[in-house]
Parts: sequence; structure tokens; C-alpha cells
Amino acid sequence: MIAQRGADADLLAKLGRTYSDRNDDAEAEAAYTKALALQPDKVDVLVWRSITYSHRQQYDAAMADLNHAVEVSPKDDEAHMWRAENELYLGAFDRAMDDMKVVFVDRPDNIFYRFRGVASYLRGDFGQAESDFLRDIRHDRGFAYLTVWRFFAEQRAGGGDSAALASAADGLHGLWPAPLLKFALGQATADEVLAATASPHPKLQRVRESQAHCIIGEALMINGDRDAAKAHFLASAAIGSIADAEEVYAHRATATPDTIVEFIVARQRLRELGP
Repeated sequence: MIAQRGADADLLAKLGRTYSDRNDDAEAEAAYTKALALQPDKVDVLVWRSITYSHRQQYDAAMADLNHAVEVSPKDDEAHMWRAENELYLGAFDRAMDDMKVVFVDRPDNIFYRFRGVASYLRGDFGQAESDFLRDIRHDRGFAYLTVWRFFAEQRAGGGDSAALASAADGLHGLWPAPLLKFALGQATADEVLAATASPHPKLQRVRESQAHCIIGEALMINGDRDAAKAHFLASAAIGSIADAEEVYAHRATATPDTIVEFIVARQRLRELGP
């Protein structure tokens, strides 16, 4: 009987993964829920169901699954990684940093240092943020947009290496996210950046729009124009967190892989700016 329940749970989990691969979060959640009714402590399924909740911004439900997963398996790096991401969305930066410490023990060479970087940035630890952004930039050309966030960290710390930013922009040869870097350098207007987000691929364009609005908003915040910044943060947050879009990954050499950093920043800035 126990063996049969385990086999049934595995089949339901596999079905859920099939729906997840199709980006059908509602059907995936239903399959995972049935699997967990048979095996409530199945850590991988708890993590997978949490992702379906997170995609729909149901962060309390996601956190309940991830907390349970960590209780069952305290050293599971996947559970800690996804819990850290949800904590970042919720503005729980200290807790996110604690979870990322566990992840980095098992995955010291992963590409998630930008998660710690954005948490550090929003906590005011600009030196750590600059270092973490640089690490992911060096790891993958697709993280070229982090050059702007690194520049912002330097600016907020009282500096700002415009020569390095200009060099990075030149190296992109006009490809996205070069307009963002030019904007940060004062060589492009906000309207020009937003016009440059155009793409025949809808999700790729939305990723660019989220990124553009958030970076424009942050630049305005740094310069003290909070009202104008808020409109851009609202636009970025409304796009949400986009990840695993095929048309984005098809342009992986120059395209941002997701909108996670921008979504986290936009949500936090809107909390700070108030209604």
C-alpha cells in the first residue's frame, strides 16, 4: 500500500512537471497537490508547487511549501534557493541572505549571485552588491544589464566608474542592453530607451520594458525625482517576474534571462514610496 502510494505520487509529480514545462501553472499545481496528498513530505514536489504559486504572485502559499520543504530537508539547496527568491519578492532581505548562504555552500560557482547582490543593494550594502553583480557579469554575457546595477551601487556609495560602463556599452555594439547603459551614462533619454525595447518577440519585449522602466525609475530615485520614479516602478512591477521564456533564451547572448532583479527592486521601491 505504501509502495503504491509512492508510485502514484511519482506519476502525479511527473504529470505536474509536464504541465510546468507547458507553463500551465494551474494544472501543474493541481497535479502536485494530488501528489502531496499521498506523500506530504516530498520535498521536490513541494518546491515545484511553490514555483507555480510564485509565478502567480501567491507568495504566502509558496512560502508555506518552501518552509515545509526546509523543515523536512534542512540542507536542500533547491528549497533554500527558491525560498530566497520569494523572500526577495516579499522584501525579507535578511532572511533571503540566510537562505542564500546555504545555496552558496553547495553551489559556489552558480549564477545566482545577483540575488544576493540585489538584496545587498536594497539593504544599503553597496560594496557587496557591486561585487556580486560583477561576479555574474563575468560569468555570462547575458548578464550585461547588471553593469547598470553595478554602476548604481557605485553611485550610491559615492563613486561611479563611468569609463567601465562606457566600455561595456561599446562592447555590445548597439545590441540590447546597450541603450540602458547609454541612459545611465546620460547619452540616451528615457523615451529613446523605451523605444529601443521594441521586439517582434512579445516576452522579450516585456522583459526589456520591465528592465527599462525599473532602471529609469532607479536613476530618477538617485536624482531625487521620486514622483517620476514611481510611475516607472509601477510599470515595471506590473509586468511581473518573467523567467524561462523561450524567445528570451533564443537571444541569450545579449538578452536578459529574466526580470527577477527588476521586479524585486520595483516592488521594494514602491513599498518605500508608499501609496
